[in-house]
Amino acid sequence: MQSDNKFLSDLAKLGQSAAGTLHGVKSELEGQVKGRLESTLANMDLVRREEYEVVREMATAAREENKNILARCNRELDANFNLDAFDHSGFFNADESRIEMHLVASQDQTAQVANKTFTFKKGETIHTESSYKYTLDGFANLAKSAGFTPAQAWTDDKEYFSVHYLSAD
Repeated sequence: MQSDNKFLSDLAKLGQSAAGTLHGVKSELEGQVKGRLESTLANMDLVRREEYEVVREMATAAREENKNILARCNRELDANFNLDAFDHSGFFNADESRIEMHLVASQDQTAQVANKTFTFKKGETIHTESSYKYTLDGFANLAKSAGFTPAQAWTDDKEYFSVHYLSAD
């Protein structure tokens, strides 16, 4: 049996309308979230296999170069480093803004270099290289602290490298 009560009829229509509106809002929000997620996922920069291989080759070359320091000491300074008793370690030192290369003693050992004795405990390192990395502002501040005035800086398109023109104060 249908009611002739206008109030109840209007209330039912309002309820159906609100439910329809909420369903529409829900669908619109889901669509927006899905669109943003697809856009974010589509814009992620993934490492390509070729890039991985290049980085791996660079790390291998750095390890060989680092160990070559000991071999050169053995040849040129009459040292007796056991090359197999040191491991290579390379890492970014954020506090110093540099990449560091170290030789790490893999065991307690003693080496003779130019008639001097050096003792290494397991885990002790020989810091062999530092490669400093700067922002443009960081390098400008460094130049200023050394008495230079930064006049101009040029970078590649990706800002991986820079060339700076400095004038002496």
